[in-house]
Parts: sequence; structure tokens; C-alpha cells
Amino acid sequence: MNSIVLMAVGDIILDLDNHATAFDRVKHILREGDIVFANCDQTFSDIGTDPNGFWPIYVSAVPHSASMVDCVKDAGFTVLNFGNNHSLDWGYESAFDCMDNCRTAGITPFGFGRNLLEARKPTIIEKDGTKIGFLNYCSVGPDGYEATQNRPGHVPLRAHTYYQQWDPQPGTPPITHSFAYREDLASMVADIQALRPQVDILVCTYHWGIHYVPGKIAGYEKEAAHAAIDVGADIIFGQHAHLPKGIEVYKGKTVF
Repeated sequence: MNSIVLMAVGDIILDLDNHATAFDRVKHILREGDIVFANCDQTFSDIGTDPNGFWPIYVSAVPHSASMVDCVKDAGFTVLNFGNNHSLDWGYESAFDCMDNCRTAGITPFGFGRNLLEARKPTIIEKDGTKIGFLNYCSVGPDGYEATQNRPGHVPLRAHTYYQQWDPQPGTPPITHSFAYREDLASMVADIQALRPQVDILVCTYHWGIHYVPGKIAGYEKEAAHAAIDVGADIIFGQHAHLPKGIEVYKGKTVF
């Protein structure tokens, strides 16, 4: 197997006014990668003037433009995930136009599809004889952004949350427990098992975690990451938190 430089960053959210220079200070590093991954938290499209009704615009519908693809391409990104909590902020047409614009620019989009079957389809990139496969799962976002058999969206990895009072004193902070939906976890495991024989390196990316809270890792994150590695994933990339989190080596493989 040849040496492959795989790079990954977290969420990309570009500003309409200065997106052309957004990566000026880092693109000399990103361009050194053979495969450069990011999660995209907006749609690179000129379609869509109103959010689709699932999530009101005053909450978090990030402004967008098709021209943003050019600076992302120029910075060296080659693979973008769109299975996240912003994929449908501007509606279905905008989402699919964005993915088409990425493909035209030579960037591979994944993690989102016209139905659940299409969204689950892995992305396989071959570089110098080495095949790298990508799967993405999303645990955060508005109800209705997840794909179904007949609705576009992302691949869900939903989680239950329970709060346990551990201290007999009333009003004390609870212990928070979370664990993945059994059906979503089983589908994830089946995806990885199906992809494993087809690739040399298997990367699972997840839009998950506790927003803006340093250090804290939710229980379902470890549960899902360990399950993924147990059945064949080589690398786990997490996004969404908007700050650095812990890095774990589990069975000799890395969870970011």
C-alpha cells in the first residue's frame, strides 16, 4: 500500500463577504493532503431564498452562495460531508444543487441523499492504488432532516438521553446518560460490514457531540465509535462541536 496523506478538519461555515480569503492562512498546509475532508455546514448554491420550514431562519439557516465552492476547491478540499444539521436549511433544491456544484468543481460530496438508501451509499476514493471508503452519520439537527425511504436527508444515528439524580439533595445537577437508537446502530454496523471488503481504509465520520462544551464526550459517541471500530472502521472523525475534543486510541485505531 502506498503512502496516502489524509487530512480532516471540522465544520466549514463561510462568510458571504470574505469567503474568497477564508483559507489563505491554512491552504498551503491543506494542499499537501492527498485526500482532504471537511464537514460543510451550509449549501454552496444560489437556489433557496427561504428555509424549508423544518427550522426557522432566525434559528440558524446559514447564508450561502454557489461561488463558495471555488475557494473550498482552491484550498485543497476533496471530500465534503453534507449529512449534518444545516443540510436542509434552504430546502431540497438548494441541497441537491450544492452537491452538483461540488461535483462539477471536482469535490466529492457524501452523507446526504434523495432517500435513505442513497444517503447510506458510501463514497470510495482511489488514490495511487489505495481505496479509501467514507460513511457518515448524523446525531444532531432538526426533526425532518433525516432521510427516510421516500424523503431526502442524512443518515441518522439518533440517541436517547436520560438524566439520573445521584445526590439526595434536591436541585443538584444530574448525571446524563445517552445511548444510540438500537435500529440506527445496527444499520451503521451493517453499512461498515458491507463496505469493509471493498476498501483498504474505512473512515466513519459523525456529526455529533455536545456543542461548545470543552472536553465533554457524550456516552453515545463512545458507544457508536467503539461499535464501528469493532466491525472494521479504521478512523473515526467527529464534527459539530466547534472546538477541540478528546482523541482516543481504541484497539490501536484513532477516534478524533
